[in-house]
Formats: sequence, C-alpha cells, structure tokens
Amino acid sequence: MAYPEGQQPVDEQFAGQEHIRVGSDRILRSILRRGEQLPESSGFTVFPAEGDLPIYRTGFAWANIGRASEPRNPLLLELRLEGIDLPVRAVNPDASEEIRDLNTYIALLMTNERTPRDLCAMGDRMLEEAAEREIDFDAIICAEQAGWKIGQAMATRMGADTIISSLQKGKPGKNSEISPPKPWIGMQDGIHVASGTSNQGVQQMLFLDPRIANVYRTLGLRVFYVDDARLTPGSGTMDRGLTLLHELGINVVGTGTVLNEANNTDHLLITNRVGEVEGKVPYISLTKLPLHQPTSDGFFTPIPGTFEGLQRFYVEE
Repeated sequence: MAYPEGQQPVDEQFAGQEHIRVGSDRILRSILRRGEQLPESSGFTVFPAEGDLPIYRTGFAWANIGRASEPRNPLLLELRLEGIDLPVRAVNPDASEEIRDLNTYIALLMTNERTPRDLCAMGDRMLEEAAEREIDFDAIICAEQAGWKIGQAMATRMGADTIISSLQKGKPGKNSEISPPKPWIGMQDGIHVASGTSNQGVQQMLFLDPRIANVYRTLGLRVFYVDDARLTPGSGTMDRGLTLLHELGINVVGTGTVLNEANNTDHLLITNRVGEVEGKVPYISLTKLPLHQPTSDGFFTPIPGTFEGLQRFYVEE
C-alpha cells in the first residue's frame, strides 16, 4: 500500500518516486540481517528502470522475484553485494566501450544463507513460471551446490517420488588437476565450467554420475535443469551444464535460475563442446539483475547498460 499523505521518507533520492509498504511475509531477508530488530512491514521506494538509478547504502540490494504483473505486491529478495574478479565484458559481451572494462559487484543469492521459507518461496515461484510457460517436466537436475536447494524445494512441491539429481563438482586430484568426484565417474562424464564468483584461474568441472544419467534416459524423463543464478553466458554452470546434459542424452525441456545477471533471454542455446549450436531450450529467470559499481562515497549503484529487461528497482527506506 502507499504511504499516507505527509509520511513519505525525506531522503533526497526518494523524492518524486513511488513509495509502498511491504509486509514481512513478502520479504525474504538475508540471514546476515536476522539479528536486527525488524518491523512487521517495511517501506520501499520503487525506481523505474528507465529513470534515475538508485543508490544502495547498506551493502545489500533487493530483487523482486514476484509476478511482474503485480509490481505493488512484490516478493522481495535481499541480496549481498560483493565484488568479483570479472570485468563487465565477461558477463555482458555486448557491453559498450564505456563500461566493458569496469570491475563489478554482483548481488549474491547464497542459498546456503537462506531459510527454508525463502527456498520454498523460490521453488514455488519457479514452478509457477514454468506452468505459465507451459514447460511440462517430471524430473529435475540441479547444479551443485547452490542449485540443489532450489531443486529440492521444487521437487518437494511436485511430489514425494519426484526424481531429482545433481551435477557434482569435481575435486582436486594429482598435480592439482580436477578429477571426477567418485571412482566410478569418468572424465567423459564431466565438463569444464567457469564460475563468475570464483577467483580467476580456479579450475572447475561438473560431472553427472553415468548410472544416474542412464536412469534419466531409460525412463524417458523430461528434465528441468535449475541453478541459483546465471552470470557468465556460454561458460558458466547453467550454459555448460546444459551442454553436458545434452551430450549425455538427457532430455532437458526447460531451464531456470532465480537470478539472471547475464544477457536477457527467454531461451538458452544448446551447444556442443566446441560451441556449435544444436538447439535451444526455454529459460526462466525470476528476475533480471544489474551489475553494480561503488559510488565515490562508498555505496553502490547499478551500472547503466547491464539491466535490459528489468522494469523496476526496489530500495528499502
């Protein structure tokens, strides 16, 4: 609901913007804030994405993962802002010359820092969006580890016998090279990925247990592949994981992430290991997010040109 007349916040950046109050049942806060005394409802300023950019003064940003058609009834997700070792061009290859070499801060979901209520809300919203897109699936595969909790929440809602598995991360072997996570999994069952939130130079691989892959193939399962976020297009866990699943004969009929900080799209290209396109699959993101940069006074603001598809920013007052 709107603020009563005369009770709008006085912060200069909020002047002339729309103000709403959001109940605590529609706010998914980071556990890093759980020690604070928080009200039953909180005030938020709504900034149109095509207008003045907001300034985040707390080290946290907000994302609306609710229905885009209900902007005044948002489901707001509080996200940590942290710096990563990637320039804008690594996340957005089409970025303009003015911003492509900027160092970036991203909004982190961190599913290991979310409550069961938060995870269930994300899983429910993913299922709602999949139903609206008419994506018909009966099994789930997740990217380990962050995607696993989202997938579990989805599978629980789908039914107690829903088949769910994960792409497992490789582990350091001899000479610090990445090896399969289990003795019965081979290198041919894995694929190299580039995680945008890891330090540069760190090698990562994802693997699918071949016996699990055989179950998915034999049963003819229609799979939804899910992760927490998509950051590095073409090389991250979402895109490269899709390549591996396709190569192993898994019938992926839909994909999804809670956050999308990469290019705005409603589908992902299915490519082989050398980058040749072999198809496409529907893609859902519950929200598009910008990349961020620090301001001169130590706060944070979105980087222009990195949030195509986002309609509104929400800032707590």
